Amino acid sequence: MAAVAAALLVTASALLLRKTNPELALALGIAGTGLLFFAALPAMAETVDFFRDILPQGRAGEVFSPLLKVAGITLISRMGAELCRDSGEGAMAMKLELLGAVLGFGAAMPVFRLLAGMLAGLGG
Repeated sequence: MAAVAAALLVTASALLLRKTNPELALALGIAGTGLLFFAALPAMAETVDFFRDILPQGRAGEVFSPLLKVAGITLISRMGAELCRDSGEGAMAMKLELLGAVLGFGAAMPVFRLLAGMLAGLGG
C-alpha cells in the first residue's frame, strides 16, 4: 500500500513540475520508478526462490527457467519503454518494446526446442 501512495505522490509532483521544469519532472519519474522497482525486489526474489525450490532439474526446469527470464525481460523493457514515453520519446519506446520482444523470444528458444523435440518424438 505504501508503494501505491508513493507512486501517486510522485505522479502528482511530476504533473505539477512538468509545466515549469520538465527535466526535473522526468528525473522525478525515473527516481520514482527506481524506488518502486527496488520495493518490488523482495517479492520478485521470493518468486524466483519458490520456483527454484519446487522445480526439479529436468523438463520442468527446462520450461520454467526460460519463462522466468522472459518475464524479467518483459518487465524491464516495459518499464524502460514507459520512461521513454514519459520523456516524449515515443519512437524510442517502440524500439525498446521491439527489442524486449526479440530478447524474450530468444530467451524462450529452449522451450521451443524442447517442444519441437517432443513433437518429433510423437510423430515417429
